[in-house]
Amino acid sequence: MLSEFSSVIKRERIRQFLSKPPEFYLEEISEILNFYDIEKRFVGSPDIHDDYLIDIILQTNAIGLVTGDKALLAWKEPAIQIVSWLDFQMTYPL
Repeated sequence: MLSEFSSVIKRERIRQFLSKPPEFYLEEISEILNFYDIEKRFVGSPDIHDDYLIDIILQTNAIGLVTGDKALLAWKEPAIQIVSWLDFQMTYPL
C-alpha cells in the first residue's frame, strides 16, 4: 500500500496540491502506519490489482475503504464497505 501511495503522490496532478515535496509526506505517513503481514486470499474485485486492498481491509478488521477509484466505487456487491472521499468527508467532517 505504501508503494502505491508513493507512486500516486508523485503524479503531477497530485503534486500540484502539495506544499512540500512528496518525500516529506511519504516519511510522515511511514511514521504513523501500522504494518501487517497480509496473505493473498481475496479474488474478485473489479480490478485484479485491487484484490490486495480487500485483503488488507478484511485481515486488519478495518471498517472500510475510502477511495477515488471509479471501478471500486461502482462495484455492485463489494466484499467490504467502499466510500468515496466526498462521502467520507460528509460522514466524518474534519
